[in-house]
Formats: sequence, C-alpha cells, structure tokens
Amino acid sequence: MGRIVWQDYMSIDQGVIDSDHKKLFKYLSDLEDILAAGQGKEAIQKVVDDLVGYTNEHFDREDVLWEQNGADNADLRDHRAKHQRLRDMVKAYIYAASQDAVQVGHNLHTFLSNWLLHHIVHEDAGMARKIGITAQKK
Repeated sequence: MGRIVWQDYMSIDQGVIDSDHKKLFKYLSDLEDILAAGQGKEAIQKVVDDLVGYTNEHFDREDVLWEQNGADNADLRDHRAKHQRLRDMVKAYIYAASQDAVQVGHNLHTFLSNWLLHHIVHEDAGMARKIGITAQKK
C-alpha cells in the first residue's frame, strides 16, 4: 500500500477527531519515509512508539466524545473492543520488530494504513451518524 492521504470524505467532525486522524496519517507517512530511506531499527522504533502513544490518546478522546454525545452502551462497548483488538495486534507487531524491525515496519505500515482507513470511513463515521455528529461541509 502506498502513502495514505487525508481526503475530505473522511471527515468526522472537523474538530478534534479529524485533527487526530490527520496526525495519525502523518505518523504513518513518517514511518513510510523512514522505511524508504533505509533508516535503522531505532528510527523505526521511535516513530512506532510515537504512533502507538498518540493512537492511545486518540482512542481515549474518541471514547469520551462518543460517551458524552449519547452513544448507546452496546455501540460504545463494541467500538472500544475494536480499539483494544488493534492495541493487541500492534503489541504483537512490536514484539516481532525486535527480530526484524524493517520487515515488521513494512508490515505494520500496511496493516495500520488499511485499518485506519477502514476504521475512519466505516466505524467512526457510523458512530458519528448514530450520535448525531457530522462534519459541517464548507
């Protein structure tokens, strides 16, 4: 998969959630650049650590937004479970990276790019529609 680029159709709220998503795209672009430049394990690990840390912060913000805006408990549990599954999968990638950081970096980039696109367009957008948050198109 090539570089993922933010598109207007991905907008959820034109606020903090969109800002977070754009920053996550930036981290994925940074990882792609590091891999393309042939930088070593330390550079890969740094951007992956930053990406994981920011993802966790984003998930926390997103969960609060959904909850504050009346998300159904079942929907909220399901959304949180999807976030936890991603966290668990990324932990497995990070563990594997101790063996072959470059190959795992490529695999992680592809996996996260696909996951993020799907999650924004389907999961987050669906949740936003359910609770009445929509991006105000200019």
